[in-house]
Amino acid sequence: MRIKVLSKPQIKTYTLALFIFCSFIYAPVFSDVPEDSWYADAVVWAGLLKITDGFGDGTFRPDENLTREQFAVLLFRFAAIAGYDNMARAELSGFADADEISDWAIDAVSYAVATGLIEGTSPTTLDPRVHISRAQCAAIITRTALGLSA
Repeated sequence: MRIKVLSKPQIKTYTLALFIFCSFIYAPVFSDVPEDSWYADAVVWAGLLKITDGFGDGTFRPDENLTREQFAVLLFRFAAIAGYDNMARAELSGFADADEISDWAIDAVSYAVATGLIEGTSPTTLDPRVHISRAQCAAIITRTALGLSA
């Protein structure tokens, strides 16, 4: 399955719309995201669109590292909001640690594996609860932007 890619004008339009929206409207979605933080606009945008819903206590926990399964959820929700087909699913039973995937992340991880956005850290390991490295994040974002699938 190929993922739709955005054209340069679309990216610029969406970025401008995001900038305008976040510049004029600040809705504190999470209690621990200061309005003047460098990441506030992006977190508010993602929170308002339900790309991220933070934690049950109303926090975003910006100082915590992101796990591979959390990143898969962000990709999955973004795909839905951006109009991508996010119905693809992979069989995860071939991964020895598939039972470690949190219930709330199973569909997202299955989607990310099915589309080739996220690969195992080995042929039999996903490491869903391991913190995602910058290199892994960059590779996934590149695959997403280029519309590649495995």
